[in-house]
Amino acid sequence: MFSQAESCQISDKFTAVQLLGGNDLDEEGKAFMARYGVQGFPTLLAMTPDGAVVGRQFERTLEGIIAAMEQAVTTNEEFKKTEAELGEKKDDESIRKLSGLYKERAQLDEARKGYEALTKKDPQVADQEALLQVLSAQGDNDARKALLKVLVDTRGDHEKHIRWRMDHAMADLPTQVTSREEWLDVLGKRKAALEGLLPKVEKEADQAEVRGMLAQILSNTGDREGAQAHWDWILEKAPKSGAAAAALWMKGQNLIRQGQFEGDPAKVEEAKTIWQQLADDHPDTMFGKRAGQLMPQLDGLIQMLEAKKAAAEEAARKKAEEKKEGDEEKPEEKKDDSVPATPIR
Repeated sequence: MFSQAESCQISDKFTAVQLLGGNDLDEEGKAFMARYGVQGFPTLLAMTPDGAVVGRQFERTLEGIIAAMEQAVTTNEEFKKTEAELGEKKDDESIRKLSGLYKERAQLDEARKGYEALTKKDPQVADQEALLQVLSAQGDNDARKALLKVLVDTRGDHEKHIRWRMDHAMADLPTQVTSREEWLDVLGKRKAALEGLLPKVEKEADQAEVRGMLAQILSNTGDREGAQAHWDWILEKAPKSGAAAAALWMKGQNLIRQGQFEGDPAKVEEAKTIWQQLADDHPDTMFGKRAGQLMPQLDGLIQMLEAKKAAAEEAARKKAEEKKEGDEEKPEEKKDDSVPATPIR
């Protein structure tokens, strides 16, 4: 690409820096992925010399890349203007806005300083949650765990209270992994932490949240029976909760996977029934809306599996008939009932 003349519009203005991924990933690469939320390679980021991300959405064409880089320049200029306007102000609203901009640009040190400078008399939950995200991105688990404890202790009536309790129970575990082995190890430790928390949770709606996350972990590790037990509990004890919507969604997904793997349209039919219940009972949730949208695709999948099953059954029937006809056409072997002659000595 960089041999083309048009690419000079990029190379004359920007310096390209490449970090290796995959099997070549080193400690610097792991730290970079954690700080900037990189999920995989290739990933293209437009950054300033001080490490701020000013663009991460790119097309694959040269023209699209050039347009995105030019937009990144404009975005950076707008940020500098806003920073100059707010930089001298010390009121909470200005600090909050500037801190949000710093967080978006992954300038985590500056964002953390800003959020920590906000009034402590009655801190807003939104500000504390924003600081939690920054602490997670920085990998400062001790500070994050301490802030979670503050939220748990002071916001007991908040709708996210049980989520904070779960996060606090798992706060000592890594938030970033770089291999499947690490991922499975972390999942096992999360499971143990949540199973330790569950007996301490009194409200059924809160228990449903814990069980929902446990079911997701068990499903990811292949323990479908264990996940199913938690989903069944949720649907029986807390059928109107957000956890119930997630339970119906996951139950349907698992049945669809089984149906595809086993070539069984009946399992997809069962999943369709479950997702229809999800769409009817939880129409305003993300899961309910998505289930309703996917109904036509489930009908198509059922028809395809039924056609495949019918074709397989027909092929098996023909094979059995051919075998039967072949057996009937074989001449019967005549038995020799004569007595063998006794040799004369």
